[in-house]
Amino acid sequence: MRIPKSLDDNLIFQLGAIARKVHQHVENVFRKENLDLTPEQFSLLTILWYNEGISIKELADRSQRDKTTISRVVNNMIKRDLIRRLDNMDDKRAKRIFLTDHGRNLQDQLVMLSGEIYVQALGNLSDEELDRTLEVLQKIENNLSDNSES
Repeated sequence: MRIPKSLDDNLIFQLGAIARKVHQHVENVFRKENLDLTPEQFSLLTILWYNEGISIKELADRSQRDKTTISRVVNNMIKRDLIRRLDNMDDKRAKRIFLTDHGRNLQDQLVMLSGEIYVQALGNLSDEELDRTLEVLQKIENNLSDNSES
């Protein structure tokens, strides 16, 4: 493995820079479309569109964020009438998260916008380049997962 000579040559730094650019780009697109929504809220909506009725813990696990952060985002989403928190019939202490009609009705527009962002971000990458990139990123994630469990 070669040692990076600069930040421009440092893969981890570049991954962070790309993540920040994507985040900023999503914010700008949502603002332009007059959507009062953050990228974090969008990611939780995306999970709930396909897994409605999950707990905050499950939402945190699926979004790979900590439960405290997700609780704060969920509370903001409840205030914006995107989701609601209901009692779990099996365990009254546990709450389940459900979409409101407003949260559900955003799906088509947000999927379309995120698809456009995805296509723009990937630009002219070939299928082979994309496959190889995903393979490399998976290896990096696995390396970090292996080390965090030790």
